[in-house]
Amino acid sequence: VNGEGSGYAIKQYVDRYIVPRISSMSDISSVYSYGAAATEWELEYDKNMLNAVGLNENNLREAVRNQLVRRELGAAIVEKGSNIQTINLTLNGMPSDSVQWSEFIVGNYNNRVIRLTDVATPRLKESEPRSYYRVNGLSSIYLVIHSTREANQVELAAKVKNVISELKPGFPQNFSMLVNYDASEEINTEVQKISSRALLALVILLLFVLLI
Repeated sequence: VNGEGSGYAIKQYVDRYIVPRISSMSDISSVYSYGAAATEWELEYDKNMLNAVGLNENNLREAVRNQLVRRELGAAIVEKGSNIQTINLTLNGMPSDSVQWSEFIVGNYNNRVIRLTDVATPRLKESEPRSYYRVNGLSSIYLVIHSTREANQVELAAKVKNVISELKPGFPQNFSMLVNYDASEEINTEVQKISSRALLALVILLLFVLLI
């Protein structure tokens, strides 16, 4: 999938408009995209504002760590009748893609609870890419489509291409999709080879019968 802009923006468009349409088709096992740089949170803060409420950068780090990092709490002994079990307790942090920054408590100043969003501005941005996928100078990602084992891949591939053709009029400018690998083409080629060999064998058999 090629287009202008960042790979992350292309992936967002594909995941929002193309993946749901294809994944809802029968005989589709899975659909996913990859190739875009991961996202990361950036916290912008004013050091003077932090100092004004008696806080510093370490308080921000500690607040983030307490909410996001997984921590081992220890073990607990559970008794059920004559059975005694030891269970390890773990506190899982909040998933990074569903962070509620306004719930992060950084400290207390003059009996007022200071939340992270009071002293900092969080932004979700694309991380620095470690590799690039480009076609004709445009950013690119990959869309992978898997069929079920029972599916007729040749017919299903044709249906998927029809769906993409229906979606194309709504694509952004300079947005395109190219087929990198299509298993149905190999299957179709093999079927044609088998048909040709079977036909050739039948012709040879008929000639042999006529000669006798």
